[in-house]
Amino acid sequence: MELLDVINEIEKRFPVNEWRVGDVDIWPWVRISLAEENVALNNTVVNNRGSNFFKNYFQSIKTLLSSIFSSVIDYNHSERIHPADVVFYSSNVTRTVHFPSHQCGCQNLDAIKILLGKTDISCYTMENVDRLPVKYPRYTRSDLMVVYNFFILRLKRKIKKHKNNICLSGFDEVKKYLMDNGFVCTCLNKDIIENTGSSIGDLAEFFHQVLVKTNAKTGVVVCWYTYMQMAFLRACRMADIPGIDIQHGLAGGNGVPEYARWHNVPDGGYNTMPTNFWCWTVKDRDCVNEWLEKTNNRNHYAFLGGNCLDLLCSMPELHDAWQSKIKNYLCDKRIKVLLTLQTGFKLPSWMIDCIAQTQGSIEWLVRKHPAFDDTQKEFLDRIIIYSNVEVDTASQCPLPILFTVVHFHVTSHSAVVNDAMRHGIKSAVISKYGLNYFEQQISAGDCFYAPNEIALVKLINDNIADKKVANNISNNEGVNEIIKLIGRKNEYG
Repeated sequence: MELLDVINEIEKRFPVNEWRVGDVDIWPWVRISLAEENVALNNTVVNNRGSNFFKNYFQSIKTLLSSIFSSVIDYNHSERIHPADVVFYSSNVTRTVHFPSHQCGCQNLDAIKILLGKTDISCYTMENVDRLPVKYPRYTRSDLMVVYNFFILRLKRKIKKHKNNICLSGFDEVKKYLMDNGFVCTCLNKDIIENTGSSIGDLAEFFHQVLVKTNAKTGVVVCWYTYMQMAFLRACRMADIPGIDIQHGLAGGNGVPEYARWHNVPDGGYNTMPTNFWCWTVKDRDCVNEWLEKTNNRNHYAFLGGNCLDLLCSMPELHDAWQSKIKNYLCDKRIKVLLTLQTGFKLPSWMIDCIAQTQGSIEWLVRKHPAFDDTQKEFLDRIIIYSNVEVDTASQCPLPILFTVVHFHVTSHSAVVNDAMRHGIKSAVISKYGLNYFEQQISAGDCFYAPNEIALVKLINDNIADKKVANNISNNEGVNEIIKLIGRKNEYG
């Protein structure tokens, strides 16, 4: 059985929709954790974080100091808590867009903030710093000092631990059912579940205080499926306001567990999930609405907003300047292949040989992941010596603009596969992770699996994009939906 089939059977047979830690609905976190640990099997994954307490504590101090320094040095773009109609919770990981002014923009939220700024709607943004250098100067304002609040909250949790009431009815039966069907379930550990639920609850209390102080009418996050985003969405429920998720990568149309095939969802939905979903495509929207409408709340729905980065790149200041910077690629007659790297994943060694042996025919535009790590650096150090490798422009230029010169895309398992599809460009995945992740795209012929360099070069030569037609939305439909939802406070508890 496929993993989602097993999960659906669990949701039908067992009362997992009643699993709680305190007042926190914990099944969404468990479901997603199960999917993540099983999809990652049989792939080369490098854990860069480690589990050493002192190492993690030192990293927390470093992150705190970095956020304080950036708040001071980039003071003009720092904001403090204030009354706001919309409260955003974001991460520095997605501050990846480089403007001609050398400012760094958020690929997911800045277009929304810019368009809302042209109305009388006020916004406040909490930007978490997630183990990466803070990118500044920022294009739009944000509050980096939220990191200090998180640091103090963690300290309090270490000093004063308290037990929560937990309800995990049928826990042992669920675990046995998974194991009997051949799936790993290390996340099905009562201590881990209790600790995660407790963390969500404590963070939700903090976020709720922020929402009350700002008198927020709606809250917005990106990638709702981490425990911190879940805490923010739980706080939105506590404040009786919509909690909106902005799609970042694969979603309902791709059948990923975060967005697809939820069964036996409680009336009103789980309190750790969004009430509304900003989706890129009609297929994504319809897939989410298929199960979301069963929550028996007419205000809970997914809507079509389009890709936020496409929306941002349609703005002249960004589009025109980057087009002038990449026009030299149009003069080079070699095939342009975009290679997107992933955090913590080692590419097969034959990829290096492939780059070396195609110096006369292929120019490789290698794009670093925003969460750049030692694994990526090791790979780059080995390929940068070749004349057909370009890294800086590929890593800084926004994808929708870069796709105007790229002919093909290669990756381990990046969601850039979907971005490329919208621009008429096909992809090849070179890991089993990608083979599993993009099963639908491979079946449709939009993506391929390359097990070696010979197969990859043949795929590139056979599938060079000769026509790039973007299938996206770059208008105000999504922003108009947010404005509509602002007026529905007190209907979401």
